[in-house]
Amino acid sequence: STLNEVIHPAMRRMLHDEAGASIGSILYAIKPRDVPCDRRKPAPGMLLEAMNEHGCMDVYYGCIMVGDTVTDMQAAARAGARRALVCTGHGEAMGAALAARNVELPCRISMRCDDPTMSFPDECFPMDVYASLGHCVDCVLAESSYQWSARAVYD
Repeated sequence: STLNEVIHPAMRRMLHDEAGASIGSILYAIKPRDVPCDRRKPAPGMLLEAMNEHGCMDVYYGCIMVGDTVTDMQAAARAGARRALVCTGHGEAMGAALAARNVELPCRISMRCDDPTMSFPDECFPMDVYASLGHCVDCVLAESSYQWSARAVYD
C-alpha cells in the first residue's frame, strides 16, 4: 500500500534526517471515516493502544502526541497525553496567527482565550506549539527534565 511503501518510509527518513530520531511504530485506522471506530481521532483508542504498547502510560509526560489538527489534540487530551501542535500541514494557520502576533516558537497555549485562531476547544489545552515535527523532536530531546520551560504565548 502507499502508506506502508511510500508515506511511512518517507516519514521515518525525514524524522531521522532532520532530528536523528526514529519512530517505534506507526498505527492508523483502516475503517472508512463514516464507520464508527474507537481508533479514529478524536477518540483516544489508537493513542491508548500505542501508549500501552510502548510502556508510556504515565499520564501526560509519559506520552507526547504530535499532530497538526484539532482532532489530534482532542485525542491526546482524551488519552491524557501531552499535546504538541506542529505548524505544518493543517497547523499552518496556527503558525501564521502566532507569527502575526510576533510569538516565537516553541510556545505554550494554556487556554482557549490565548488561541489566536480560536479553533481549538477547551479540552485541547494546554498545548505546546512547534514549527515542525523536527523542531518538536529537537525541543523535547533538549529538555533537561519533563518540566516545560518554554515561554508562554503572552509573556
